[in-house]
Amino acid sequence: PRPTQAAGSQPIMILALIIAVLLLAAFYFNKKQRPEPKSFSYVARQKKRL
Repeated sequence: PRPTQAAGSQPIMILALIIAVLLLAAFYFNKKQRPEPKSFSYVARQKKRL
């Protein structure tokens, strides 16, 4: 059995690309939903309200 390095390394690269795209999408949507970076102040405000 001859080692198929090209066939073995290809899915790993595709997986890495998919993970990178997912991470970028998550960062993008997080910034779109919450423009203010300080989430702790937001939680504090919510606690003061209750």
